[in-house]
Amino acid sequence: MTKAKRRNTSAFLAPIACELLEIRALLTPLTPTQAFAKLDANHDNALNLTEFKAAPKPADSTVTAEQAFAKLDADKNNALSLAEFSKGLPPPTPEQLFAKLDTNKDGALSLAEFKAGPKPADSKLTPEQAFAKLDADKSNSLSLTEFKKGAPPPTPEQMFDKLDVNHDGILSLDEFKAQPPPVGATQTAEQVFTKYDGDKSGSLDLTEFKKVVCPPATTGAGTGTGTNP
Repeated sequence: MTKAKRRNTSAFLAPIACELLEIRALLTPLTPTQAFAKLDANHDNALNLTEFKAAPKPADSTVTAEQAFAKLDADKNNALSLAEFSKGLPPPTPEQLFAKLDTNKDGALSLAEFKAGPKPADSKLTPEQAFAKLDADKSNSLSLTEFKKGAPPPTPEQMFDKLDVNHDGILSLDEFKAQPPPVGATQTAEQVFTKYDGDKSGSLDLTEFKKVVCPPATTGAGTGTGTNP
């Protein structure tokens, strides 16, 4: 698909992506599985449109529940499986999750608040062990900085969505430059942008941006450019 065509479709697709992120944030600290179970009123392991519409909706949303539902319904059977529902709901950012868990709004997480968060399925640590490991200053509470050290890094898709402020599905140079340069970088943002703008369109699509975040492996001696953001 050409970038021109992406621009034509992004006006519809990008708001849906933002809408799904907002819904996921509003359902936090529920995991996708917990949120699905909460919405599945008739317990048939599928969400119909009526059940899906029961999800919290941002007040300023520009996307209807019908549009979001249709986007997620990959097999077009008028129902959402857990896999379809989960795929459309990216995980919240560390800041969003921290704000949801901080129920008393004191800017720190107690152990009880921390334990209310989603538990990684493959975690080998108890919540108490994980809390103690993150509590660097041994204050028996977690600051946002401490909490973020235990959060997974953002995906390339999440980084792209955050930088794409006008939601047109591509990054302009100004949008790309909004990210802080990596420590030790020897190339300017303009140089990196030009290098990865493969079709010389003056913008980066998601595929091109992923090559910035995760450059392809090279053989032989490296150049030491430090372009990975």
